[in-house]
Amino acid sequence: MRLLGKMVQSLLAYPDGCRVEELGTLEKNGIDEVVAQAKALEIDLHPKEERLLAILAAEKKQRRKVAVFLEHTGTRDLLPTLEKNLGEKGFTPLILRSQAVKPEHREDWLKEKMDTGQHDCFICNPNLVKTGLDLLDSPTIISLQCGYSVFTLRQASRRSWRIGQNLPVRVFYMAYAKTLQEKALSLMAQKMETSLAVEGELSDQGLASLSESENSMMYELA
Repeated sequence: MRLLGKMVQSLLAYPDGCRVEELGTLEKNGIDEVVAQAKALEIDLHPKEERLLAILAAEKKQRRKVAVFLEHTGTRDLLPTLEKNLGEKGFTPLILRSQAVKPEHREDWLKEKMDTGQHDCFICNPNLVKTGLDLLDSPTIISLQCGYSVFTLRQASRRSWRIGQNLPVRVFYMAYAKTLQEKALSLMAQKMETSLAVEGELSDQGLASLSESENSMMYELA
């Protein structure tokens, strides 16, 4: 049971972060013992990154700004590597971190930065924009990783689909086939469908806020 959370997190994270060695440890007599290991791999571009580049190129031709959501921005911080890889392919992403801008100023900050024309996309954790922000200037949303929260997933995916939006909104979800990521995305889709059916026309601040079942999600994945 002590390994359950670590196992699920590692299996979800390794396909995206396999450039860094993944270790599963269990504490015994005050010492962390390695019980599982996945070696670091030398990879130029992941398949997800290749797909992301293809979407960004297509959207750029249509002069559409893109919002990219990344779950692993803390312990397994993938932002620097992603920013570097995009930069080498001719894109200039804007990075939004939680400590950089206060929540009440994030929408204005993003609009001001994106309006300069220096950035064709911005990258952040979906938790930073899940409520209160309208991203009308970024009609394309790409979710590189799937989290556990139905509420966060729903809110983040609708940031561009707000009153005043006059462009088609496109939302992409990415997961590696035949991995735990695929199973997680499938479970999230089921939970989202269930929450929508239960809520009817209720506000997202209503029953949706109670639909986060992280423990249940963890057990189902295990």
